[in-house]
Amino acid sequence: MLLGIPTYSDEGVEYHFPEVENITNSLMGNHSGLHRSKKPANYQGIAIYANWVTEAGEWEYLRQNFLQAEQ
Repeated sequence: MLLGIPTYSDEGVEYHFPEVENITNSLMGNHSGLHRSKKPANYQGIAIYANWVTEAGEWEYLRQNFLQAEQ
């Protein structure tokens, strides 16, 4: 199982709210949920979508707030 992390903005569509569905909120939710109980046996990590539109600042945020925490 991979937990999806949205990094696209698709503003103006009814199915996505980038002010809420973003890398910052997604990583906070993942951290919170995974640290409250034992990780499921099938948990494999996170999946960035869409990596081809992920900006440099978002990659840096990921490195500082997710990858460093796992070491």
